Amino acid sequence: MTTLLIIIASVIFSVMFAYRNYWQIEQFRTTRHALGYVYEELDTEIDYYNEKWHKWQFALQIYIGLIIWYFSFLSGFSALNSFGHGLLFGSIFWLVFDTLLGYKLTGNLLHVDSNGIGTIYTKTFKTYDKIALAVSKVLFVAISVILSLL
Repeated sequence: MTTLLIIIASVIFSVMFAYRNYWQIEQFRTTRHALGYVYEELDTEIDYYNEKWHKWQFALQIYIGLIIWYFSFLSGFSALNSFGHGLLFGSIFWLVFDTLLGYKLTGNLLHVDSNGIGTIYTKTFKTYDKIALAVSKVLFVAISVILSLL
């Protein structure tokens, strides 16, 4: 029962974090649109902070996953099981945030970015990059759940 509660809590927190990050990016875009690109210096500053947040968001995601792993381990779960709990947060975040943002930007649920991990999928899988990325996200979630249940 405790494992199920940890899984549910990780999923809920991950979805909340992904949704919050999505709206952070949306706020940057709205601010830029509201200014109408009038102030070039401010536009450059918005880009700077948006880029800076994007880098820190990934580090924060890993940090939160490690915190979940640590407290799960302290609660008496095995290291592998606890790792699954922390990994579950990251996998759900990746699934929700990346899919939501890709859909908002392009109108396509199977959007693959042209930066970061998206370039690896594009170069490796070429025309099947969208399907390969979707399968990877689902497999990552499945592996996380399986590790959480061990």
